[in-house]
Amino acid sequence: FGLGSTFAIGHILEMNHVHWVPEAAVGVILGWLISTTMLMLGDTGVLKFQRFDFEFFMMYLLPPIIFEAGYNMNVHSFIANLGPTMFFAFVGTFLSTFIVGGLVWYAGQLG
Repeated sequence: FGLGSTFAIGHILEMNHVHWVPEAAVGVILGWLISTTMLMLGDTGVLKFQRFDFEFFMMYLLPPIIFEAGYNMNVHSFIANLGPTMFFAFVGTFLSTFIVGGLVWYAGQLG
């Protein structure tokens, strides 16, 4: 029910050119509303699904999200921003290495 409703609401928003509301936000808000309603009505069966399963997320949910983001990416914008992205990636990693390393060394000196 929730997934189908999310797709339907997302489609309606897209047809009405409401682009400032992502479909993921619709899914999160709808899931919150449904679970809150279920808990208020006293359905405790929904409580067993409130635990976040990290392995399920990493194995089954994250790969399609990454694939979809890459598949629908604007290649020209990606190539145009590749230089600044790589610059900040390498400079940020370099700075982070020395800052974190220095803080760990300093904490070790303090005992």
